[in-house]
Amino acid sequence: MVSFNSLVTLPTVKVFSTGPENAKSKAKVVPTLIAMVHITDIKMVKISPSVLACDLARLADEVEDIKNAGADMVHLDVMDGAFVTNISFGLPVIESLRRHSDMVFDVHIMIENPEAYAERFIDAGADILTFHYEATDNPGALLDTIRECGAFASVSIQPGTPAEAVFDIL
Repeated sequence: MVSFNSLVTLPTVKVFSTGPENAKSKAKVVPTLIAMVHITDIKMVKISPSVLACDLARLADEVEDIKNAGADMVHLDVMDGAFVTNISFGLPVIESLRRHSDMVFDVHIMIENPEAYAERFIDAGADILTFHYEATDNPGALLDTIRECGAFASVSIQPGTPAEAVFDIL
């Protein structure tokens, strides 16, 4: 079994690696369609549908529907209106939802100053925390912080950033 502890979100693909010692040699590229896809084993794919377009008034029910449909985790996109122009939901929603779901929460924070909020998102219920490489001056330290807080760490890059920019921190 190969387990992956780092991943990078690209505009149309996710790049996964086993760690810094072989990030380049064992990287896998997987197309992302509607749901985010996480590879945790050569033969196993995990599906993480996003709730971004769901009925937020029924969020707990929507997540239960995702679980009943067989998804492995749920993808929660957090947008602050500053790092990206859209605004979605934040800590209170994730914390409230955690009380109603035992699913793995795959939280993607598209926010400025992610290091100021990483531990709070994990405390709110994030099992996987993805931040943007461009949103912090020290992405390697933030990856370490996330792992130290007990979550899986993930870094995402914007379309103009070459994937090679993150190879040294994976």
